Amino acid sequence: MPTETTSEADAASALVMTFAHDLRQPLRSILMAAQRLQRSPDTLSDEVKGKLEEIVSAARRQEELIAGVVEYDQALQTGLSRDTNLALRLVIQTACMKVDAFRRLRDGAIRYEPDSIPAVFAPSGLSRVLEKILHNSLKFHSPGASPKVEVEVTEQAYSVITVRVCDDGIGVEPQYREAVFHPFKRLNPVSEYPGSGMSLATCRRLMESIRGTIRFEDHQSGPGAAVILSFPLLKTEN
Repeated sequence: MPTETTSEADAASALVMTFAHDLRQPLRSILMAAQRLQRSPDTLSDEVKGKLEEIVSAARRQEELIAGVVEYDQALQTGLSRDTNLALRLVIQTACMKVDAFRRLRDGAIRYEPDSIPAVFAPSGLSRVLEKILHNSLKFHSPGASPKVEVEVTEQAYSVITVRVCDDGIGVEPQYREAVFHPFKRLNPVSEYPGSGMSLATCRRLMESIRGTIRFEDHQSGPGAAVILSFPLLKTEN
């Protein structure tokens, strides 16, 4: 089977970017037109208001899908292998900071022990992976419950670092734990849990770019899920 050359990969990526740009232009025009009409509520019937809301919602979802495809393509092309290395504790702190507004919106909690994190380095972009995993852990919580997430880091044999993100949410059934890493794979209605369906697929490609892995396991102490990230040790901090 022939392999794709670098120039072919670059050309394919450029095509994705052009395609995304061309899709976004009419989409934004539709969104702007609908929002202008929404700013004149007194002249609109309830039925029209409802239809406009549907248009705005569909346009925003389409924009999210386009952004997800672009990010997935970038993960395929560059991954994390060229990223600057940062202390793993800073990578985790960055991810937690990026999801903090969403955590507060969900009345959730994220717990980790900074002093227990091994003094090792990781690609700075690993925070993007952790951000997506933390966001999912906060989003897919049981109805009526405040999500609780725990992050644990261990250094395994053969210089492998493992980051375990555990939550008490709705979990993922064993038979779907591989399928959820496929692009656009969704297990729940978008009306209940919005999203592009691309985040886990992107996470897997990013982890593979540094010879790492990502998988689901059972939460060892109750309902929910555990996402396991493993990657080779880069070097230790001085």
